[in-house]
Amino acid sequence: MAEDSPFSKAEHIGVVVRNMDRAVEYYESLGIGPFKPLNHKLLTQQEMLGKPVEPDSFALKTMQAKLGSINIELLEPIKGESLWKEFLETKGEGIMHLAFFVDDIDREEAKLVEKGLTVLYHVRFQTGGGSAYFDTRKCGGLVIELVQWAPGMIQRGERVEGSPFSNLHHIGLVVRDIDTAINYYEYLGFGPFETLKLPGERTEQIQHGKPVAYKLKNSGTHIGTSTIEFEFIQPVERAAVQEEFLRKRGEGANHLGFKVDDVDKEVEKLEKKGVKVILSTSFTSGIKGKYIDTSKIGSVIVEFWQPPVKT
Repeated sequence: MAEDSPFSKAEHIGVVVRNMDRAVEYYESLGIGPFKPLNHKLLTQQEMLGKPVEPDSFALKTMQAKLGSINIELLEPIKGESLWKEFLETKGEGIMHLAFFVDDIDREEAKLVEKGLTVLYHVRFQTGGGSAYFDTRKCGGLVIELVQWAPGMIQRGERVEGSPFSNLHHIGLVVRDIDTAINYYEYLGFGPFETLKLPGERTEQIQHGKPVAYKLKNSGTHIGTSTIEFEFIQPVERAAVQEEFLRKRGEGANHLGFKVDDVDKEVEKLEKKGVKVILSTSFTSGIKGKYIDTSKIGSVIVEFWQPPVKT
């Protein structure tokens, strides 16, 4: 990805929730957090779908926490009509957007408008900077945000050392046609994407507790200069977990994958907290991956990914 791309610095993952208190309590119980509030008193010059937003016409509660080198933002619409309320009503809770930090919001917003993108929400901050949501839902079901934070707007908790959520490895999007998604996102400035090759022969494929020889198409690219991968996943055959997601929610961000030293140990910890493994796979190379169903609040699945053991 080019260094001057507006997508070179991933900033946060935006998750829309119905009840902020319950969501924060749940995620912190899993080991994600601590969460801190975002100061919305500095907002000015708001527009929704190109029309000025009247003062106090809608209200949004937000909290952010560290998630390794990126952040996670929880958003609860609490008053009026808004993009976030629409997302809840049409899709339910879940990952709505992926945000990128830019140095000049006016310049970068203009560039994406020139590419034909519609600005869903536009805001500027009283002390400088601003944010813009772009409608990139036609492929991947994800909204892209560019943000230039103003001083004093965010207070994030410290990164928790030893947490299994301290090393975000990838963001997984389920799509119907991977080639269409790749072409679209490369046009926007992501990529280049590369087909993800299997790291050896599979020694285990289990979905919902049963062995299944499922097939997927995978392609990914790193986000900017970070180690975080942006992954497209197209179900091909017997991919029940991904097919269920498409059927219920349409295209969108299905899971967050975290790199851990010992998948089994970390999964055991979460199983004691009541969550279950819904998909697991392992390879002759020593790589293991397990999807854990952490979707009861926030509709976000967590994957733990274990690299080959060094000898």
